Amino acid sequence: MFKAKLIEHRAYYGLRRKAFLLFLVLGIPGAFLFNAFELPFWTSVISAGIYVSLFVLAFKNQKLQASLLGSSTIEVDNTAIRIKGRLKQEYELNAVEKITLKKAYGIPMDSVKEMAQEVKGHPKENFLIVHQNGEDHRFDFEVDSYYMIGQLDKIANQWIQDGHTVERTLS
Repeated sequence: MFKAKLIEHRAYYGLRRKAFLLFLVLGIPGAFLFNAFELPFWTSVISAGIYVSLFVLAFKNQKLQASLLGSSTIEVDNTAIRIKGRLKQEYELNAVEKITLKKAYGIPMDSVKEMAQEVKGHPKENFLIVHQNGEDHRFDFEVDSYYMIGQLDKIANQWIQDGHTVERTLS
């Protein structure tokens, strides 16, 4: 079985980027605040103000990001796709016309290359799309381990063997 936290709003990706940028920038005023050089006192005071302001901003961003990640989860097995939590939905595979999956899933910002892509505004998005009754239902989720990615791949292969229509996409 595959389980992951459901991203309840696409604004989460922008907040994740902002959190990463704040993390990178937070060290600059700290470097002036706790410097080895003997800089003027006013430099340390200004740096402390900037540092505290950025820290408060990062904290607020983290709270908002956690609220958009939500308490809902997506669970996928060989027979159904279930959304549990505040949003309760279930898609039986026999009633689904097609499922669209990404070719490759990953953990966001797991490498320097992905960190650079995040800064550029091209976040790692993990999602699946359920096509049922002429409607498309996209579910974005946050993967927390490579084990879960492997589980999703195993389930997708089983779906294909069982004759379900599974499409793989790059984006």
